[in-house]
Amino acid sequence: MRATSKRCNIVTARAFARTGSVTRTYFAFDPGLMPGTGLAREQVPLMQWIWKTVLPRLASLLPGTSSTERSSAVLTDLLLGISHNGAYFNYTGKQLEPAHPAQEKRVEEDLLSTSNQLDARFVSLRPIRCDGVPPRRAHGATGREAACRPWRAERH
Repeated sequence: MRATSKRCNIVTARAFARTGSVTRTYFAFDPGLMPGTGLAREQVPLMQWIWKTVLPRLASLLPGTSSTERSSAVLTDLLLGISHNGAYFNYTGKQLEPAHPAQEKRVEEDLLSTSNQLDARFVSLRPIRCDGVPPRRAHGATGREAACRPWRAERH
């Protein structure tokens, strides 16, 4: 589940960077595996204890692990630094190329279309003009469900 949601975040950042506002930038960030956090909260008590007490002491020795302090410092640097619109970074601040499916334009389009359809069930989407482009309608959307890039939502 985590890998799938991470891939969706990467694809979303790339899609928003490509189709979004010129005044905003979007990027994806993988904070790494962070022992000591609440990630193991649904595990058995022994595993929770190991996650909270043992693994944080070994984190610097384990590949792919980070700490909240390290990852938050890298994320802060990325947020305050040079714009890397649509890029994907890991917990060390290294820019990575996402896995092949996340690079395909059709995957971006499918994710945005599906997300828009699911969102329409919970929020009313109003048409707006995007960079001079008239609103477009989501697949099957009518009236208030009409959407445009970037999507703006109003909760009821």
